[in-house]
Amino acid sequence: MPTSPVLSINVGSSYVSFLLFEEGREFATFTYPYVYSKNLFGHFISESSFYLDVLKIAAKALKVTAKDCTLLISGFPEPPHVEADVKLSASIDKILATFSQYSCLYVGNFKFLEAHSFMYACPITTQELDKMNSDANLSLYPQITQLDELKRFDIDSVARVHRSQLPDILDTHKPVVFTGCSFCNFSEQLSPLSYILALDLIREHGTFELKLDEHNVLPNLGLINMYDGNLLANVSDYKLTSLGTILNLPGTVECLFESDYGTSQLIDVAKDKLFFVPLEEGSTARIVAKNSLTGTIEKTVTGGKLGFIIDTRDKSGVQDYSSKKYAPWLKSLKEVLEGLYVYSNA
Repeated sequence: MPTSPVLSINVGSSYVSFLLFEEGREFATFTYPYVYSKNLFGHFISESSFYLDVLKIAAKALKVTAKDCTLLISGFPEPPHVEADVKLSASIDKILATFSQYSCLYVGNFKFLEAHSFMYACPITTQELDKMNSDANLSLYPQITQLDELKRFDIDSVARVHRSQLPDILDTHKPVVFTGCSFCNFSEQLSPLSYILALDLIREHGTFELKLDEHNVLPNLGLINMYDGNLLANVSDYKLTSLGTILNLPGTVECLFESDYGTSQLIDVAKDKLFFVPLEEGSTARIVAKNSLTGTIEKTVTGGKLGFIIDTRDKSGVQDYSSKKYAPWLKSLKEVLEGLYVYSNA
């Protein structure tokens, strides 16, 4: 077992995430808000030199010397070549496949990955000129955070379309973890668009526990575990953000919700709705849900940031991903994030 600190580097779509692991100490993280762009930086610095400079910045922030660390690096579709003594490099899709306890969904700009498939594309054949320019700029300047909701929604919908073309990949017995730059929370509050994207990616019918990797730590933890499985006693000890549990059933749903406190309510949710029931992290509830498609589902569900979510939207095939259609769902979600839980089907 190595005695030197292990410094894992994950080159994402928009950020470079570092994780420092030293035996006997809690791991430390650092994030650099730029990735290499040949069009932007290629005339004065190579990719290798760029990431070596970023490594020096990260090492200084983490109060270590890079040459004294065991270096690991990941990226997609392949990790960048860095002229340093890198002990292990791996693509992110291979890392995700090591998490047998989770169903991991990774989303970045024009990227969607899970354990058995990936998409890395930016279709432009049917795009309007303004959108083509926006996507081209994002390709040139990948560190840009798109603040315009409509443009951000369009970028995220690339992942929605790819997800719609996949067979059932999620296991109701495993928590679904959302990771990647689209779900990173480096500001005070994650964009509501990130949460709505997460819910859209759940297409299988049934109940699913949802978790969020807000600081994009999971790829680095997985890479360290690939390098030496004895270093991390239990990767699942890392505390992911609990979003709650989603009941994903298209069509009308009738649900009996019984809380730990002995209260109960009967909830009728019409088709094509998003409905949120307060259920805080650490709490559980018993549900009995009826739906014409699946019959009766009885289960104990766990709470989280979004509570218990009943999603009756039809997600089969490629849907209408227009911002106009999403407006009422996004409004309900924003109310939840502001602490105003919705109790009606309006």
